[in-house]
Amino acid sequence: MTRSSLDPAALLSSYPKVSFSVARSNKGGDTVPPDQVEPRTLLVVDGDAARLATLATLLRGDGFAVVEHSSIGGAVLEMLTLSPDLVVLGAELGGLSWIDACRELRLLEPSKMMPIVLVGGDADDAAMVACLGAGADDYISDATREGELKARIHVQLRHRRDREILKWAREQRSSFRALALTDPLTRVGNRRHGMRVLEDTLSRGESLGVLMVDLDHFKRINDTYGHRTGDAVLKRVAQTLEQSVPPGSVVSRWGGEEFAIVVRGEAAASAVEAAERCRLAIAELRSLGPTGLSQVTASIGVAWWSGRERAVSGADLLRLADEALYVAKHHGRDQVRVAPAEPQ
Repeated sequence: MTRSSLDPAALLSSYPKVSFSVARSNKGGDTVPPDQVEPRTLLVVDGDAARLATLATLLRGDGFAVVEHSSIGGAVLEMLTLSPDLVVLGAELGGLSWIDACRELRLLEPSKMMPIVLVGGDADDAAMVACLGAGADDYISDATREGELKARIHVQLRHRRDREILKWAREQRSSFRALALTDPLTRVGNRRHGMRVLEDTLSRGESLGVLMVDLDHFKRINDTYGHRTGDAVLKRVAQTLEQSVPPGSVVSRWGGEEFAIVVRGEAAASAVEAAERCRLAIAELRSLGPTGLSQVTASIGVAWWSGRERAVSGADLLRLADEALYVAKHHGRDQVRVAPAEPQ
């Protein structure tokens, strides 16, 4: 092939042209939670029956679902069962001040996201500052200014929607973070999580043991009983390891049929004892698959760091544990071997 034949333009012209189009979806994006379809529910509280009826009629005419109460006591009970989207407090609350009413409502869990709008009254600037400090979100002095009242309520509901989206985003971020650190099959930590725990423990100078666990002849299980049974074995092994290690230990799937365990705050003898418990518990896993398994066994390598010697890296401890695991494999499997010393 000559150099000229490698000319990009010549190469591109030798291929037939294709075209495609991207259809736009009419569905809203799923990067934010969908807004609720039902009308927002407002709780209106006022001891003045005429003003309460006027407010309720006005707000229902604006498309809201309105629940009326003439006392704060009834409103509190309604809050616990209904969890309204917004509360409107009139000027007459049966002798209870706006400040006390706001404080009482803010003690309730459903009120954490809920705006409170004060309507009517002749409070001065100092009183309104105190009401806002007690938990109110907005205030309109004249209930007859219907357009302004509706506008303020819509603004507060938009603020609530913004808070709902932020809360949802935090929950999503926490969920994604957990997924990023979890093995999807066994539901224990993945390799990233195991390394994070190991390095974090070392950085705090805590003594620890590292156990590398590898199932013996796992390929035979997959070949004989199928990958579905193999997956079931891995799930059972992960559960068994979590039940066998000391409190505070972290089990991670390292890859394939290999698991790593960080035993924190334990001396070498305890780490070895934990490894032996794991080995014995795994050896008891039988009756998996349509015809049952004769036995599942594992080889385990153990390394440790006392926390008193010179600083070591997680890679050093993993290397020692892996070398001990190799010795266990080489000498017959189904056994625990311990690295001869801390990393040098």
